[in-house]
Amino acid sequence: MGRNGFKLKLTPIALIAGVAPIILFPLAIYVIDSAPMRLFVVIIFLLLAASGSYIIARRIIALLHRSYDREKELEMQIIQKDKLAAIGLLTAGIAHELNTPLASALLNTQMLKEDAKLEWPDQTPVLNSIEEEIKRAGSVVRNLLDFSRQTQAQSAVTDVNSVLTKLLDISAKLCSEKGILVRRDLHPGIPLARGNASILHQVFMNIVSNAIEAMDNGGVLSVFSRFLPEDHKVVVDIQDTGSGISREHIDGVFDPFFTTKASEDGTGLGLAISYSMVRKMGGDIKVVSSCDERENFPDTKGTIFSIELPALEENNPHSQKAGDQD
Repeated sequence: MGRNGFKLKLTPIALIAGVAPIILFPLAIYVIDSAPMRLFVVIIFLLLAASGSYIIARRIIALLHRSYDREKELEMQIIQKDKLAAIGLLTAGIAHELNTPLASALLNTQMLKEDAKLEWPDQTPVLNSIEEEIKRAGSVVRNLLDFSRQTQAQSAVTDVNSVLTKLLDISAKLCSEKGILVRRDLHPGIPLARGNASILHQVFMNIVSNAIEAMDNGGVLSVFSRFLPEDHKVVVDIQDTGSGISREHIDGVFDPFFTTKASEDGTGLGLAISYSMVRKMGGDIKVVSSCDERENFPDTKGTIFSIELPALEENNPHSQKAGDQD
């Protein structure tokens, strides 16, 4: 047993092929009197020894490969944990900085609403919408602070289809203006997912916004929800038909400050924070792109983000109320 927890297992054939020549060779030489037969036996035993050594060597190499892959996987997990810790500190600072201007904006909007009731009653719906979005932003900030304090959000449960429906309704006008066709297939039978609705709204919004930006000349935005009973996961797939993400970029899309946009157009924090929040909810985000030749991508161009969330227990799907629905 090595330090990596594996041991060399040899098949009976490999053992026989490797050990038999050592044991039987002296006996055969002693018994056989004919020189040609001795030469023949020597050649046969040498071939057997070589084949046995080859089998053993192949097995050792395979074990070394598995050990190397495992060590690389553990190394990547450690690096990812360090990244998540750094993102936690970063989001805490950002959240504190946003709290004050959001509180001021909310107060001013509420004062405008009071004035509008008398002077501009037709503007009240607009101000109501502004107030609602400011409150949503405030909720996101509070959740960021909770996550930076390592607060677990798995106690909340969410109707993922409801969150996606609201998000797509908000995005419909922008998609129409950009010539983007929206396809949705939200499976009606999926269970509630463990996670915070306002946080998931922000996660989905980040990915959908990136998808829309990737389709400047129009395209198709596809949003699907499904349930994987064997893994007990709720999965949301968000696919665009943009230019895709190149292989050299796709491995870094969840890194803090990573962006392919111009400096004034993006901070590179959206996907990093989204990944961190989903991981803390017990889920995962995966990405595949048509530009990455390592992946088997559907017969189209673009990118697919898959958000996986733990599902609520099947035996009591409504034991907890889906909370934080904005």
